[in-house]
Amino acid sequence: MPLSPIVKALKDEMERRGLNAVELSKLADVGQATIYEIMRGEANPTIETVEKLAKALKMKVTAA
Repeated sequence: MPLSPIVKALKDEMERRGLNAVELSKLADVGQATIYEIMRGEANPTIETVEKLAKALKMKVTAA
């Protein structure tokens, strides 16, 4: 299953910042398992989770 544009953007920013899922989990206060599932395309994040991850990565979330 291909990654959604949101997940791809989050994953790209994680890589750009040199963060792994464990580090992002701590910064965003989101469970490690949740992050792994989202990044593998096995789970769809809630808007609240996207907002937490984006804030931890210093990204903006806007509606298209």
